[in-house]
Amino acid sequence: MHKNKTTLFEITCSFLLVITFSSLVLGVYCFNTLGQYISRQIDFYQEQNLKQIGKNLDSYGENIQTAQRILTGMVIEQELFQKGTGSRGQKNALYSQNIENVLRNIRRTSPIISNIFMVYDGGSYTSGSFFSKEILVQKPWYQEVFLSGENTVTVQRHKADYQVFFGEGPEVISLVKKIISPNDAKTIIGVIMVDLDARLLEETLGSHTFDDDHLILLRSSDGELLESACGEGNYTQEDIKKVVKCLDSETGVEQGGFLKEFSLYRYGVESYDWKLEAVVSKENFRSRFLIAGGTFVGITLLTLLFSAVLSYLLARRITRPMQRLLTHMEEFSRGDFYVRAKEEGNRDILALSGGFNKMSRRIRHLMEDLRIKEHESANARLRELQAQINPHFLYNTLETIRSLALRNGVESIADIAKSMALIFRYCINSRDEVVTLREELAHVKSYINIQKIRYKNRLQVYFYVDDELLDNCIIKILVQPLVENAIYHGIDQKREGGKISIVCHKSLKGVEIAVEDNGMGMKPEVLRSLQKQLYECQGENLGESIGLKNVHSRLKLYYGRERGLHIESVYGQGTRVSFDIPSVMYSEENRRKEMQTGSIFAERREDV
Repeated sequence: MHKNKTTLFEITCSFLLVITFSSLVLGVYCFNTLGQYISRQIDFYQEQNLKQIGKNLDSYGENIQTAQRILTGMVIEQELFQKGTGSRGQKNALYSQNIENVLRNIRRTSPIISNIFMVYDGGSYTSGSFFSKEILVQKPWYQEVFLSGENTVTVQRHKADYQVFFGEGPEVISLVKKIISPNDAKTIIGVIMVDLDARLLEETLGSHTFDDDHLILLRSSDGELLESACGEGNYTQEDIKKVVKCLDSETGVEQGGFLKEFSLYRYGVESYDWKLEAVVSKENFRSRFLIAGGTFVGITLLTLLFSAVLSYLLARRITRPMQRLLTHMEEFSRGDFYVRAKEEGNRDILALSGGFNKMSRRIRHLMEDLRIKEHESANARLRELQAQINPHFLYNTLETIRSLALRNGVESIADIAKSMALIFRYCINSRDEVVTLREELAHVKSYINIQKIRYKNRLQVYFYVDDELLDNCIIKILVQPLVENAIYHGIDQKREGGKISIVCHKSLKGVEIAVEDNGMGMKPEVLRSLQKQLYECQGENLGESIGLKNVHSRLKLYYGRERGLHIESVYGQGTRVSFDIPSVMYSEENRRKEMQTGSIFAERREDV
């Protein structure tokens, strides 16, 4: 009963843990993704609103600049005319009437323009009914316009008392453009001043809906505040000054003594190089997001509670038939290999019961198979020992032939027999699979001695081997098949001048061994086909072939999959076949390791 409760508890906790973890991970991911999506959408919406306001201001600015260019052109044209004729009078009066008509037409085309003034040649012109030049020229900012290095100057919000007979006049923002003399670029002959209605400009800034608590600022290129509009935040002029100061210092927006987080959006009004900025509080977004978060947490808790009850009921249903199966397993563990579980219950329990019954039958069969295989293994070892008799017989026979050849003075046959005997002795020596590079090259020289008797002066073989590498470990019969391949597929087709070079030197991967010949080489398609065959070779059926595939497969099996043959060939010039082996010196310790583990390079080929 105790075991049943423990299993029930563990399964219930496991189900609940998986459900809880999955719910939390999925919930947090969805919650964060939703928050990021909402934030991006809000940013996009606010940026589009600010961009639309900026485009409206750009449109106003371009119209005003066009008007100022037209008026400047009229002034310059008049200046040049007067200079050429030296006349004033009726044409000058007609010119004044034309100027005033143009000013009135420009004012009517743009409602945001409060008035347009032009002070020029000692006189003044206006699009309105009244203009006091005396009041205007006394303004401090008017004098500063002439001292400024800019051709167009933006004047901050002020009272336009020069427009009315009495009183303060409307609040405006003035755009003043200097009129430069066509005769002297340093002489200012007048100004064109466009007064923008500050109230309509403020309405333009507030024409698009932002968040409840926001502030829109229009500033000049030097950072001076030109106009502002706010939402429900009720910003005072002092608050707006603090915001501007904080924006310039990039420390945040301070309001009511508290540091509030905000989002800042900017847009450049290109026509007058103004900066349009929107400061939007994140408080409303955060509060709405917290409400959504609370709802999410509540739903998650209810889900977890329901999951806990469901997990308990499900675990209870599973563990009841499992207990019966555990009883049969205990009987099996006590040695009753013929016990059989009753196959009943749901599909999962049926699978477990059937699997248990199959397992017991399989174990009985494996025990019988093990006994048979042990018997077969002993027989295979006997056959292996018997197979070694034939190579020894051939070796002894070759020694007999060599003795007879020497006795009869046939040295060539004696040399062949001697070399063949050395080759057989090297091959049938099953004591070591790993030998020194010195022994491997000696085996190659024995093979070359036989081939030189056949090819005579048609074949020359050169060895370029670093002496310090002669004691490096290498598995047997890797180089000789490459030399054989070079002779039969390269040198055999040449009538004279056959040359084979065997090169052994250190490389980045250990020791590189290469066999080069100056034979006929291979055509590109033949080379690609051979490289493909080597690439697809995985090392099966080793020991049956002595060709390139055999060497390539043995390299991969013994040294690791990154090893293998590398073939380069130029048709009509020759072929180079090379491979790399690890730099490991032969020693008694390595010999013992070879006998114990089967390879001193076992740790180097764990990926095979």
